[in-house]
Amino acid sequence: ARRGARVVACPRRARALQMNQGAAVARGDVLIFLHADVRLGQSAYAAMCEVLTDLEVIGGGFRRRFDSASIVLDLGCRLADVRGRWFHIFLGDQAIFVRREVFQSLGGFPEILLFEDLAFSRRLARVGKMRLVEKPVLASSRRFDREGNLLRLCRNLWLAARYLLGADPDRLAQRYYPGYYPTYYCAGREPARPRAAGSLTKI
Repeated sequence: ARRGARVVACPRRARALQMNQGAAVARGDVLIFLHADVRLGQSAYAAMCEVLTDLEVIGGGFRRRFDSASIVLDLGCRLADVRGRWFHIFLGDQAIFVRREVFQSLGGFPEILLFEDLAFSRRLARVGKMRLVEKPVLASSRRFDREGNLLRLCRNLWLAARYLLGADPDRLAQRYYPGYYPTYYCAGREPARPRAAGSLTKI
């Protein structure tokens, strides 16, 4: 990445903190939050630029497809298309984009360990016009392949439902990342009970 981009080190592991820190040093008028395992092709990027010619559009996300022939994953992507098109809610692997001034006015991503993307896109949908870019990004299916496509998809839906019903996202992160137990909470709460050395996995 250092050969073609400015790399910023975050002192703590948590996607929300990492993305907020990256946004703080970015220079563009539009911010794109692209996960390391998601590829944004040139045609998809051009389609996003076309969407943003409508000055009323404040942000959005892309259709997502996996690098897998799984029917289960394809169904999950089709449902995500419906969610993005009709409810204007996007997850991180859909490469959320937003105009810089809007991102700053909302205070960035909420500093939670999980579903910061869902929380942020819901806030975006309340304040302005959101769009689903029809050209897709390509996401890695490695987690689904490792755990089982149907099992992982059902787990993700179950966790999202619990979050929307009010469950603590920092607690839910323990189930989303197997073997991960946070030693701190991003929102400034007391640290969680420590585990033995080597028990943490990277986000």
